[in-house]
Amino acid sequence: MITDELRRLQMGPSIEMQRNKLGLACYIASCDEKSTEVLKRVRDALNIVLSQDVRHWPEYEEWRQMLPDWLVRRFTAQLTMEEALNRRELPFEVQQTFDWSLENWIYWFEPENRQWHWWDARVVDQNTINVYLEASDFPFASDALRWLFLVAGALEFQEEELEGDNDQKCLPTYPV
Repeated sequence: MITDELRRLQMGPSIEMQRNKLGLACYIASCDEKSTEVLKRVRDALNIVLSQDVRHWPEYEEWRQMLPDWLVRRFTAQLTMEEALNRRELPFEVQQTFDWSLENWIYWFEPENRQWHWWDARVVDQNTINVYLEASDFPFASDALRWLFLVAGALEFQEEELEGDNDQKCLPTYPV
């Protein structure tokens, strides 16, 4: 599945894959007139992560050498147990504003912990990116990806419903 996912990250889904929209979740990344740049940064970082051999997952210092500088500079020091417990007491919205440590962020990309797979992303306009993730179970943990979009320059990264009133806003559009 990783091979297909990496191909979708780099080139988008094939014509056959485009017809199957079951199991997709849609996120909208809002940007400040730089959606193409934000998506390029995210794809560059994910390309590094998804290209790794799952049997020989890199050590943290190796990740620091491989990942883009703009991302590595945003990682904070690993929290102590006391700091982590104190953060858990804060409202979820406040917790979402903190930067991540490399250790916590990469944990959610380890093959046994990641609950989603990249399906596709489309620049809608200079302020908007639609991101499609494949998941076998809902809800799923996507906060590490959300943080990646934010540090890449997005202002927001919000899940959208693929059913109901928002259908036209987030449905992937492909050539027929």
